[in-house]
Amino acid sequence: MLRAYLIPLDRRAILGQLAGLVRMMGWLLVPPSVIAWSCAELSVAGVLTGLSAAGLLFGHWGRSLEPKNLHLREAFVVTALAYPVFALSTALAFLPSTSFIDGFFESMSGFTTTGLSVVDVDQLPKSLVFLRAYMQWIGGAGIVILSVAIWNATRPAGFRFRVYGSSPQEERLAGSVRANSRQLVAIYGALTAVVCIGYIAAGLRIDQAVMYGLATISTGGFSPHAGSLGSTAPNAAVLAVAMAGMLLGAVSFHNYQRFTSRPPQNEGRIDPQLYALGVLLALGVVLLLTMGERAVMAVFDTVTAITTTGFSLDDPAHWSAERKALATLWMAIGGSSGSTAGGLKLMRLVVLAKLVQWTIRRSLLPAEAQVPLKYADAPIESEPLRHLLGFTVAYGALIIAGGLALLVQGFAPIDALFESASALGTVGLSSGITSAELSTWGKLILCLQMWAGRLEVLPVLVLFYPATWKLRRRSR
Repeated sequence: MLRAYLIPLDRRAILGQLAGLVRMMGWLLVPPSVIAWSCAELSVAGVLTGLSAAGLLFGHWGRSLEPKNLHLREAFVVTALAYPVFALSTALAFLPSTSFIDGFFESMSGFTTTGLSVVDVDQLPKSLVFLRAYMQWIGGAGIVILSVAIWNATRPAGFRFRVYGSSPQEERLAGSVRANSRQLVAIYGALTAVVCIGYIAAGLRIDQAVMYGLATISTGGFSPHAGSLGSTAPNAAVLAVAMAGMLLGAVSFHNYQRFTSRPPQNEGRIDPQLYALGVLLALGVVLLLTMGERAVMAVFDTVTAITTTGFSLDDPAHWSAERKALATLWMAIGGSSGSTAGGLKLMRLVVLAKLVQWTIRRSLLPAEAQVPLKYADAPIESEPLRHLLGFTVAYGALIIAGGLALLVQGFAPIDALFESASALGTVGLSSGITSAELSTWGKLILCLQMWAGRLEVLPVLVLFYPATWKLRRRSR
């Protein structure tokens, strides 16, 4: 029955779009190539330059294949394939220092803004240390442009809870992206500059400040040191800049668009996700304090988990089971929709809470009473609500499935669940499982978690769904 309604994929169009993305990656690899040459790291410089040139040539060849418009499933496939294509390409840059699988893991972790690492960063060439933070910054920029463009496309409420959709408004996604991308990149760049300057003012060297800044605003969490922020013996000013930057990245960029527009579009209300973020931050700090944590650690750990950044002041592998359990919950929730943060997202959490409240109120009223379910004063339609519930169930199932896959490899249950939530939520905190010694299958499982989590599951499921590819050719 499903086949009767699906239009076959245009593989030529998909290849053309991927070629365009590869061309863009060719240009984006120029800065790390220049840094590698300037540092006289010839092997890395040669690989990065070759990748840049190959990307530009392949992208130029694919210009003739790019269509004016993509159908929805083709957009799903292109989006899903973009991350592994980028990760496979940049994995080659790590070959002078590590194995291909470890390079692929590092690249996937970078582009998905996760921050899990299997390499000894202290032994990497300077250009690759920069590349790690740079990949996260690129990944954060891409997800901001995509998610906020879709947020704007689903207005007036922004409550569809879908990264992708099929309404007439959402079919104009390409135009919306073009209209908003420059503004979003400008905002993203300005926030990055503010955070970098803040780190410099706090006492970090310029190179450290830049790499920490790139990894902070993208809520990625890669550090130029193996011990994350804890290895730099940060003062209070550095910690304050880090936490402020993480929170800036975890707030919906739609809010920045509203306030930077002329005139400002305040719309008379505050984003409900900001209230939820404040409540969860306060609750997390209080709970950690009751566990005996110091105030600084309680605040920092709560911020880094809920924003899905993954910076740490100590090794999470040494945390108590209770502390890991709380962090797992916070990592699963994540930051705001339309931000660089991962996780289930605060918008969905707010709506689920309102749904519980609505269910209670509805049970107390007559059957004929009309009680609309609302978010931000706008009624929620049944179709996006079903999508929200389905996504929430799928997200929870993936966390459990990933935890079970790690459990059968001999890891403790709480550690396996912690690692799965960290990968799927694109956080980067590790209970000690992620390392160079982890089996290849374990690394691939975590790569799949990072990939699916960054794309909010659906495009990856569409990519692997047999009916996506096995259809008879029909007229478009």
